[in-house]
Amino acid sequence: MRFFTNNYVELGIISVIIIFSSLTAGSSQQPITGSTIIESNTQDVLNSVKSNCESKISDLNSQLNKTKTFLLECQDGYKELVVNCTISNKKKVDELSKRLDNCYSNVKSKEFQIKNLTNKINSFDEEKNALNKEYLDLAHNFAIKYCCVQRIINPNVKYYFIENNTVFCSETKNSTDYHEFYKNCP
Repeated sequence: MRFFTNNYVELGIISVIIIFSSLTAGSSQQPITGSTIIESNTQDVLNSVKSNCESKISDLNSQLNKTKTFLLECQDGYKELVVNCTISNKKKVDELSKRLDNCYSNVKSKEFQIKNLTNKINSFDEEKNALNKEYLDLAHNFAIKYCCVQRIINPNVKYYFIENNTVFCSETKNSTDYHEFYKNCP
């Protein structure tokens, strides 16, 4: 999902903000607050998929442990029959040999599934980090543009900060989370 990059959309938003700000410009003693930036629920979706994959990995690890235990039992039975093997036990030896081969196949299959799910989680983490970076870039770009518009109303506004998806424009820098923006205004 890509965010607004078209200059016309940005100019339209800025125009609406200027008109709205000029209509509501009454008191400039308090810090000016901006619009709320709503982050898409992509973060929730990624966390849900990650949680689902982790649950599947846990289930597969449990099944893998059971299969490994069964494999050890098969190996023990196989060794015992080989030691005590006679012609009459040949059929049981063959049967246990097949079961042993099936156990090996199941172990390999579970390990392959776990590897694939782990790769999927890593991919989702990378995508989540990229989306977080895009969100922060968008938030800071919006804050600069929004506060530049607010600067037209109150020329003393020089800083902004973002808290709980809300942009705040301020005349003073109260903490390290404040960013100076006014040099970027047209």
